[in-house]
Amino acid sequence: SAYANYFLGFALQRQGEYEKSMKYYQKSAECNPILIRAYSAMDSIYPNRKGYQQSLKYYQEALAEQPNSPVLHYQLARLYMSKNNANDAIPHYSRAIELAPQVSLYHLRLGEAYFHKGRYTESFTQFKITVQHDNKFAAAYEGMGGILFIQGDFQNAIRLLSKSLQLRPNRPVAQQLLEQTYHHLNNTKNQS
Repeated sequence: SAYANYFLGFALQRQGEYEKSMKYYQKSAECNPILIRAYSAMDSIYPNRKGYQQSLKYYQEALAEQPNSPVLHYQLARLYMSKNNANDAIPHYSRAIELAPQVSLYHLRLGEAYFHKGRYTESFTQFKITVQHDNKFAAAYEGMGGILFIQGDFQNAIRLLSKSLQLRPNRPVAQQLLEQTYHHLNNTKNQS
């Protein structure tokens, strides 16, 4: 099961058996693609423990063996994004979605990569799909609100940023954007 694999991975990681623990975390994520703990655990091993180049090699070799693993595509994309390399991350997030379209986390991260590239329409679409799958993803509401802020749609930005903060009150970016949105909205009203 997903949890059994996760806990085996966790035990192995605590013993310093990082390669073995990665395999169990990967199995856990494949059994239950929405088990975010497994992804977080993998992120704590690669690249944090091994460094970027060694992590890149690991994921590329693993994908050569398992090209249809959405988890490996997702993790490689995360690695690329750790270096702000959205160009290489986007195809791997997209492939992860092709292989497992129900995983809202994949859509969220693809939306963030598109946002990073200034591709706001595609970003908004991915954030919207994220909340259609799981309406508790505060980061997706924050992302949509940020895009609407950039586009000058302050009323809808306020609605989405408020929803983000309702779900997770300790989101400093959403809080700052909400304050700026109110400021811009008040300036617009005062100029009228």
